Amino acid sequence: MKLDTHIIDGTLMCLPPCSFRPALRKVQAIARDERCSNTVLSAIIGNDPGMALLVLSRANFAHDSDEGFLGISSAINRLGLGGTAALLDEITVIPEHLIRPLGANWASASAAVTMSRLLLYRVNGALFPSPHDRDIVAACAVLFDLGTILAIRGFGEQCTLAGQRLAADEDSFPSLLGEELGMSPGELAKRHVSHWGLPASIAEALAQQYQPIPEGRDPL
Repeated sequence: MKLDTHIIDGTLMCLPPCSFRPALRKVQAIARDERCSNTVLSAIIGNDPGMALLVLSRANFAHDSDEGFLGISSAINRLGLGGTAALLDEITVIPEHLIRPLGANWASASAAVTMSRLLLYRVNGALFPSPHDRDIVAACAVLFDLGTILAIRGFGEQCTLAGQRLAADEDSFPSLLGEELGMSPGELAKRHVSHWGLPASIAEALAQQYQPIPEGRDPL
């Protein structure tokens, strides 16, 4: 059943960042260790969609453009280790019944982070010359497939219906989900990160992740 846009927006606003209990407890302990380095903490948070969204949004609050955008490492510097540790206490633990469904999304985000790092290394600044550009790319990578994560958490009925149709339909899961929900997963991600105050460039990039690449076109 398609939902009214206001209902979807209200549901999205009520979905706090989340993460898996073992990873969350580990990073909370690390963040409270005075010997902890920014490099170690940013590497862990930078691979977790829930932790990354909260840290990025809080450190970049009120920034409505790429200018001045802080990546994970700079965000932690701004918040401080103590502030980051306190912030992580606000993250919701993923409930038992969603551990398996969301595990695949977290794995995909981690793979996207790895690929983005390889990409940035290979192009050597040719495509993304400024640190801000590279921070934007890294943020988009860790938030990869955020729309599906939000749909699983907030719109289970529509996800189930889309999954049932997937076995017999030639269309993609994002397209089927959009038909059942009345809003594409890309639009879900765009609205959610906009609510959390991330720049429009990140919101637009997340929305475009679900668009098929035309045949013969270079994705870069």
